[in-house]
Amino acid sequence: VQSLPLREDWDGCSVLLAVRYCLAGRSASWSAWSEAAGPLEVLLPPPRVEESAALRVHPLSNDPTEAELSWDAFDSADPRVKALQYRVELSEDSGPWKPVLVLEQSLRTGSRSLSCRLRQLRPGASYNARVRARHWRLD
Repeated sequence: VQSLPLREDWDGCSVLLAVRYCLAGRSASWSAWSEAAGPLEVLLPPPRVEESAALRVHPLSNDPTEAELSWDAFDSADPRVKALQYRVELSEDSGPWKPVLVLEQSLRTGSRSLSCRLRQLRPGASYNARVRARHWRLD
């Protein structure tokens, strides 16, 4: 199962469930789909992050408008999760949060440290950064 594409609110979504069946035999064929059941709510606890985790910012000496942001990978709350999706957001001078980057990390082969390049920063401006994660692919 793969989540829907990223939306601005980054909230969960409803899943509609319908079933069909096949009877074994010489003239086996699939039935028509049933009417959709009501919304099925599937709840997974959010990915976990270490209490001591922190974002690390490394200014680039050759370009004052860029910096490298790094963080430790989050942990999944469920062993069936194959990947997490991260969303990096930036706020300038306590303004609204704006998405900077969305990336997917495989939990089977992924690194324990992730990073992204922050670009088009204004020298002298004040920024806040945050990283959010959600479950992305399940077995």
